[in-house]
Order: sequence, then C-alpha cells, then structure tokens
Amino acid sequence: MQSRDLSPNHYTLNAFLDGLCKVQQIDKAMILLRKMEDSKFVPDIVTYTILINGMCNAGKLNDAQGLFNCLNARGLQPNVWTYNVIIHGLCKGGCMEEAYQLLREMEGNGCLPNDVTYNTIIQGLLRNNENTRAAELVNEMVERGFSADVVTTELWVKYVVTNETSSFSKASMMTAFDQIKSDSFADSVRKPKPKMKLIELKMPPEQKQTITRIIFGLLKEHGPLTIADTWERVQMPSCIV
Repeated sequence: MQSRDLSPNHYTLNAFLDGLCKVQQIDKAMILLRKMEDSKFVPDIVTYTILINGMCNAGKLNDAQGLFNCLNARGLQPNVWTYNVIIHGLCKGGCMEEAYQLLREMEGNGCLPNDVTYNTIIQGLLRNNENTRAAELVNEMVERGFSADVVTTELWVKYVVTNETSSFSKASMMTAFDQIKSDSFADSVRKPKPKMKLIELKMPPEQKQTITRIIFGLLKEHGPLTIADTWERVQMPSCIV
C-alpha cells in the first residue's frame, strides 16, 4: 500500500487482521498486532475482538482467554461483541462455568448482555446437559425482552420431547418452553388449514428445515399426527418426566 502512496488506517489493518484470522494464520495475525502496537495505529477493542475470535475458532482458547484478560490492563473495555465472542468460544470448548461467570460479570463491568449473549450460552448449556441453568436463563432472557433464535428453540424442543428425567419441575419446563417457542412455529401448528391444505411458512429456508426436522422427530416417535395433534403432543405432560 505504501509503495502506491496509500496509507493504511485502523479499518484496513483490522480488515487485514480479520482475513488472517479467518484462514487461521494466528501467528501472522499476532505479528501484525505487535506492529500495530509499535506504530501510530494503536489497536482498539475491535482489533482485539477480531483476534480473540480468531483464536477461539482456531482452537486456541487459552490464548484467547489470556488476551481477553489483558484488555483492562491495556486500557480497553470489552463491549458486548467481545463478550459474545469469548463466551461462544468457552461454550464451544465445554467451559460452561467460565462462560456463565462471564455472563454474570459483564453487567458489573458496565456491559449489558443482548439476545446473542443469552442464545449463545443457553445453547451451550443445553448441549452440555445443564438444563436447570438453561431454564433459568430462558426465563431471565424473556423477562428482559429478548427472544430465542431458531437453534435455541430446536434444542429446547428436542429436550422437552426426548428427556426422560428432569432436574426441574414440569411447570418450570413448560413455562420456559411456552416462552421460548417461536411465533412462526406456534402459528403454523395451532391453526391447521382446512382440507389438509399446504401451510406456507413465511420464513427463511433454514428455519423451515429446522421446523421440519422437529416435526419429523415427533412423527417418528408417535406415528402419523395432524399438525394440531403434533403441537398438542409436544405440550403433553407425558413428554416430560
């Protein structure tokens, strides 16, 4: 760039750093970071968040945690994106207690969690069979006005349908399930069309595929059901022990 009389800036350097991280060239990304630290382009929170995300995706979770823990010493305050990135990395690595503690700490550090934060950690908890804590966070998420995304909804429905033992009450589980289900799913199964007319779901293809997998799972277990009966089957107490 300099040979063409083009001067780099924070935007171009961060974009280059992001490119290195996406191809998991973390060592080269670290070299670029050091050069930025020694130049007039002091790395900002975006720079470090990109690098933390790259480390998590490359399986370098310890390095990502170390860099995250050094942010305050560098005079930087993690934003919600930074927290979401490290929480996602911890969940992916099965470090659920550390992810949960970060969720609790971030508000004390002046950073409020958002819907991505809650969906990320709830999905991690469900995948690691920490269902009691997942149910608690579902309630907390809804109380704060956030909604479950399609992945969280699918994981919760699968748990409700297939779980044979529960560490929390039926009432708590059903309350959480009623809160977490997507409006599009509820509308489609509560109002079957007359004469078995095809229901056209107005949603992205990936959401249609998710709903299809959920319904087929129910049909596989219970046999042929109408759409309305499928929804009723999901809510039956016999689905929850």
